[in-house]
Amino acid sequence: MYHAPATHVVEAPEGGEARYRYRTYVPDGLVRGLVAYLPHFGGTLENWETSLLPSRLAAFGVASLVGLPIPEGTGYLTAPDLRALHALLQDALRRIGCPPDSLILGGFSAGGVGAVRYAEVAVSGDLAGAIRPRAIFAVDPPLDISRWYRGMQIVIRRNWPSPNLPESMYVSGVLRETFGGAPDEVPAAYERASAVSSHLPLGGNLQHLRHMPIRLYTEPDVDFWLDHATDLYSLNALDVVFAVNELRAMGNAHAELVVTRERGYRADLGGMRLPHAWSIVDEADLAAWIERQLATRPD
Repeated sequence: MYHAPATHVVEAPEGGEARYRYRTYVPDGLVRGLVAYLPHFGGTLENWETSLLPSRLAAFGVASLVGLPIPEGTGYLTAPDLRALHALLQDALRRIGCPPDSLILGGFSAGGVGAVRYAEVAVSGDLAGAIRPRAIFAVDPPLDISRWYRGMQIVIRRNWPSPNLPESMYVSGVLRETFGGAPDEVPAAYERASAVSSHLPLGGNLQHLRHMPIRLYTEPDVDFWLDHATDLYSLNALDVVFAVNELRAMGNAHAELVVTRERGYRADLGGMRLPHAWSIVDEADLAAWIERQLATRPD
């Protein structure tokens, strides 16, 4: 049984531009690294209350946090979103006393997009001062925003009652407002914001991760989604599998794909069966992967 690490909630200073909040899990003694986890859209700081990952990491001398850099929005799609995440990470590393080169960043759904996009702008230099993570992980993230939008339009057109229908109607409207139109109307705006663009050479922004250790998770339960009038065009599995294949083609030997079966249940939704869920992650295995990344000397 793992010992629960000390936990503390941190709020952004009043009067500043940033409005982040995060909960830390810090082990006793010297901290070897920091794992920052970004929850899904609508998630809270309590999302890891039932998770054993912070305790497993603390046993390795690794601190962790669950953070909310942006109070509202659909994800990490704009420069202000990424700057807010940067402010949170800077503050956490300073408070915890963790070396910046020992940061591992991850997330679920929209949070997974944030982890991948932040790593991309850190490598590309598009965000001045951004901290290059040692490694990143993401659980079923919608990485290609154009594909995501078009998939939601399919769900809306079918108008079949499903867990995806209300969210598709809301999110596609927010995307049009954020970018000034649909992907066919303003393609460049979607390409700039997307972690992956499958129609662009080297996957668009994905090319910046050709040397980054990355682990992506997905559970493409086709039988489940068929009962909800949803198919592969509307599943994030398309983006996830493409990203790993494309990175491997670029020579990234540390791009990993984990495909799960019948693990997806949502505690935050009353335990309902849903393949789009953090629960598809084997936390013991992820903790071991994180430990290996921190034991490997960064390039």
